Amino acid sequence: MVKIYLAAPYSDPDPAVRKARVDATTRIAAFLMSKGHVVFSPITHGHAVAPHLELAGVKHDHDFWMGQCLPLLGCCD
Repeated sequence: MVKIYLAAPYSDPDPAVRKARVDATTRIAAFLMSKGHVVFSPITHGHAVAPHLELAGVKHDHDFWMGQCLPLLGCCD
């Protein structure tokens, strides 16, 4: 079983571009999962979690996300 960390661009000043990137990355993650792979998509995961972090007053900048992502990246093939 292959473990995949699905990295893709996200940041853009235009919210429509960010949404399109989330949607595309999520579709790719689902495709890879449907083929039997274990997939972590930080964009898919992070996009859904970010509003809740904001409500909790948590600053979720680049350093925050690196702290979340790098330990998982080290577990992937």
